[in-house]
Amino acid sequence: ADGVKLLLRLDVAHRSRVFYNVVNTVRAAPKPFVDGRIQIAAQDDRRSAALVGRNIFNVRTNGAVGGSPFLAPPTISRSINGPRQIGIEFELKM
Repeated sequence: ADGVKLLLRLDVAHRSRVFYNVVNTVRAAPKPFVDGRIQIAAQDDRRSAALVGRNIFNVRTNGAVGGSPFLAPPTISRSINGPRQIGIEFELKM
């Protein structure tokens, strides 16, 4: 329509296989992460609304791994990346 702009954005980041210890027994498989944005804006860019998504396909993987080989049995603790996040943004410029 006249006076309206549409923005579509898709970001894909690939993380290769990661090993977390010297003997390569703790690892994370390669995975893609997809973020996106759909935005509708007035032609003059004074008003806009957007639907924004991070990790759209909810890919989960290790963010960091730690632990102690001195405990019996050896322990491994992991932090996991953030889950899918969906948000709405509104902008009004005066």
